[in-house]
Amino acid sequence: MNVLTGTLIRCSTNGSVTKMVIRVDETVVTAVLIDFTDSVIRPLEGTGVTVLFKETETALSHPLPPGILSIRNRIPCTITAVEDDGILAQVHLAFAGTTIRAIITSESAGELRLAPGMSIFALIKSTEVMVEQEPI
Repeated sequence: MNVLTGTLIRCSTNGSVTKMVIRVDETVVTAVLIDFTDSVIRPLEGTGVTVLFKETETALSHPLPPGILSIRNRIPCTITAVEDDGILAQVHLAFAGTTIRAIITSESAGELRLAPGMSIFALIKSTEVMVEQEPI
């Protein structure tokens, strides 16, 4: 599981859907939480939160695709390592002093010609991001 810490800058709710906008370093991360019930405590804007997302839900791109892209979270990273077993590649990414990991197919890693030191974007759908409130 990838874990980033940030600050909640905006939170809006419509029924059971909540959208949280979080600043992590100089990057904005969006989380859309579905079935977010009233029994869950919503963090206040300006408070610290933890952002979580799976390695298998992290796509990679360099450069960003042209045109409009529906994926809201576009995190600029630097590749630090690529571990490829011939089926899957685990790509280690540096972002804001934290390591993010992406698990993609070996074919995709080969087509992207991934190598340490390369700049790349980690792409994560907003609906695949979880948010936890930092302890007070």
